[in-house]
Amino acid sequence: MSMGVLVVDLHIGKDPTETIKIVNILKRYDESSMIRLFSHEFSYENLTPYQGIVLSGLDKSRLLYSGKMEILKGYLKKLADKGTYVLGICGGHQVLATAYGYDVKRIGKQFGWSYVELTDLGKTNPLFRDLESPIRPFQYHDKAVIGIEESKILARDNRCIQAVLYKDNVYGIQFHPEESPESGLEFLKKSGVHISDLQIPEKYDEWKIFRNFADMSYRRNEI
Repeated sequence: MSMGVLVVDLHIGKDPTETIKIVNILKRYDESSMIRLFSHEFSYENLTPYQGIVLSGLDKSRLLYSGKMEILKGYLKKLADKGTYVLGICGGHQVLATAYGYDVKRIGKQFGWSYVELTDLGKTNPLFRDLESPIRPFQYHDKAVIGIEESKILARDNRCIQAVLYKDNVYGIQFHPEESPESGLEFLKKSGVHISDLQIPEKYDEWKIFRNFADMSYRRNEI
């Protein structure tokens, strides 16, 4: 029997706080649980029963090509070929990019909020249902995916590609839709980022991405 959405935490550190935010949003719309890749309890076979899989960000860039991550990439591609929906967030997006043969490059630090424009493909894709372009999601990264064909790009800003449709049921987004203006501001403060010049959005709609992903995953056999 297929289960709900599994969030795979890709951080090697002890604090999964950012990943728990994703789980808590998804729990509003479907069954959701979390498993940590770099833990003794992790098993690749545990991914199989789920309708959807969300990959968190990374806290160490070297993990992108680690042995355990390379095995994960292979499992995810096989599951996606069988119909499982997959969504990568920030570093998880970069994991999917390298799984599908694309490259990641350093672009310098991008943190805070930026205006992200949806492409024509993005405006009609169900992942962005009920979101109006441009959106202003939270950013925290220094690398980005490159070399993506225009026909696969869902969103971009003036720094990098921000969302990609790798295949019909595999998505990657560079920004952090789990972060509200309040939680994003708290995250920056904890990270020691100077925030006096940042313009903080007045509204937070990016959580809808997780709702939309849960809906698509739940209805995968109907689409």
